[in-house]
Amino acid sequence: MTVATTDEGVDIDTAMNHLAQMWGETEGYAWLARCTRGEVVNGRPEAKGWTQESLEWPAGRDDVREYIEIYATTHELFYCPFVHRSADSKRKGASVERRWVCVDQDRPITNPDALAPTLIVESGTPDHSHLYYSVPEGVGVDEYQPFAQGIGDVLGCGNDKTTDEGFLRVPGTLNFKHDPPAVCEVKDRPGVTYTQQGLSVAVNVRPSAHTHDRVPGAQNRSQGLQFEDVPDMRRNGTIKGRLNRELERIAQGDDGSASAYAAVKECLRAGYSSGQVATILREHVALTNVREHYATDEDLLRDVQRIAGKVAKLDSPLSAWRRPA
Repeated sequence: MTVATTDEGVDIDTAMNHLAQMWGETEGYAWLARCTRGEVVNGRPEAKGWTQESLEWPAGRDDVREYIEIYATTHELFYCPFVHRSADSKRKGASVERRWVCVDQDRPITNPDALAPTLIVESGTPDHSHLYYSVPEGVGVDEYQPFAQGIGDVLGCGNDKTTDEGFLRVPGTLNFKHDPPAVCEVKDRPGVTYTQQGLSVAVNVRPSAHTHDRVPGAQNRSQGLQFEDVPDMRRNGTIKGRLNRELERIAQGDDGSASAYAAVKECLRAGYSSGQVATILREHVALTNVREHYATDEDLLRDVQRIAGKVAKLDSPLSAWRRPA
């Protein structure tokens, strides 16, 4: 078959373009799934005949297209956004690489300005979408779940698909929960890309962590942020000198806000986590005898949390996101 668009509104080219964008040229096995809908149970049509199968990628690109052409007009189609190592089983942590972080948004977004996605796909159900965040450098296997959960928390909608083994709907195909069936469509392409460091600042995920702490934002509390060790090899002289200059300004009667902001921003630019920044500032505050600016450790943690949240929204190398030129 060489169908492009069916009478039912299925767009095979849209589906294939999206899958190619997600999987790239990563070698391994692409996982697809299909189901039909039966009787309404608890307000929604029950899924029937759920079937998963793997196809080689990218060598089996034509087989993937044929799969979509065969089933797209009669079944709901899903895919795993990440190519996996095995053709026999798909499990958490077994993806070859992860250059996207995905959010399955089924609940209202309460903080839409927090993090702009790279790609927005409407799932076919009103006010439900799949949000995709591009991380070209890739995301570590241990970091993926904390990032996926953290982004959902920062947006306020949560995330029902936080592992690298989950399935999402294939754009260009049909959602049979509705009558008539609705097409799953690519809604918007904001074109934003992210770095791992930027995301870690935005959602306060510690590198290599298995859990995450949500940035409390407007609540301006330090809950969840803790002091973290800073290895001696990372205590660089340039950062020390910059911090000393900024903290001396505080000691000389400066308001302190601008200096603290500059100091935290400098550390984040150097790749330190928010918890490590707090440790660095605590040590330098003690050394320069300006403890009065941060009367307690809680004051210091609160200020680092506040500044890190602001830095995460900047359109700069420190930013959690950047728009391509």
